[in-house]
Amino acid sequence: MEIGIGAPNMIPVDVAGSLIVDWAQRAEARGLSTIAAHDRVAYPNYDTVVTVAASAAVTSRIELMTNVMISPLRNPFHLAKQAASIDQISGGRFTLGLGVGSRKSCFLASDQDYETRGKRFERDVAIMQRIWNGEEFYDDVASPPTVRGRIPLLIGGIPGPQGLAQYTIDRIVKLGTGYTAPGLPPEYMGPVADQVRQAWADAGRSGSPRIVNQAYMAMNSDDHERGRDYIRSLYRHLPDMVGTIVDSIALSVEMVQGYIRANGSLGVDTLIFQPTVPEIREVDLLADAAALA
Repeated sequence: MEIGIGAPNMIPVDVAGSLIVDWAQRAEARGLSTIAAHDRVAYPNYDTVVTVAASAAVTSRIELMTNVMISPLRNPFHLAKQAASIDQISGGRFTLGLGVGSRKSCFLASDQDYETRGKRFERDVAIMQRIWNGEEFYDDVASPPTVRGRIPLLIGGIPGPQGLAQYTIDRIVKLGTGYTAPGLPPEYMGPVADQVRQAWADAGRSGSPRIVNQAYMAMNSDDHERGRDYIRSLYRHLPDMVGTIVDSIALSVEMVQGYIRANGSLGVDTLIFQPTVPEIREVDLLADAAALA
């Protein structure tokens, strides 16, 4: 199983822009597999596309990922061009993780309809794939080519008590190359991963879907309460869930290694640890813990 780290672009606490590129370079130097940027519009975070592009420019090996970008907030032609451009700049290291989104404030800020976001998600992904295939729109090709002939596409979704909704499963097997989970504990991640793999096989897709999970971290003891405060702020729109998310933050080497062992045993392909404090020492602490797991 590969171990990646989230970019610090979502932490709105006086984060200097230089930290974005320093973080990516340190993550690559320490052997982590992936740098992943999260997404929001009506929030004081660094832009997701800019974060990934900046990370691409200062690295040469590490995978670049959005985890996840809310595509119904965006024009599909612009997003397809941005994704293909990053893929070219990075030499084919880009993976596009997409989600439908749940925060109405971001849709209001983007002048996009919230209620139709699911239908638009499916329409827009289909348009982007046609663009990447070189199809002409309005008498011209709309994007540079991708390095590998496609952009790997992970579909996000929050499961309910019975697992992922059928429409999420349909999006994964029809549109994606895998599933990215929103930080599920092992007791939920196992059944959901099995659900995705079974649907993949039932749909006649070749190979196996890529399965990605994430966990939050604040490993330095001086940063524990700062990390908790950040999560409380980030998820204040989910009052019934925020306490559980706070309690799940990996605060020690032992917790990080426990997450790695548990997710590895479930066949998760990539585990992304999302930072909750803008301290670059978190990159080193994670890399050290992962090396011992």
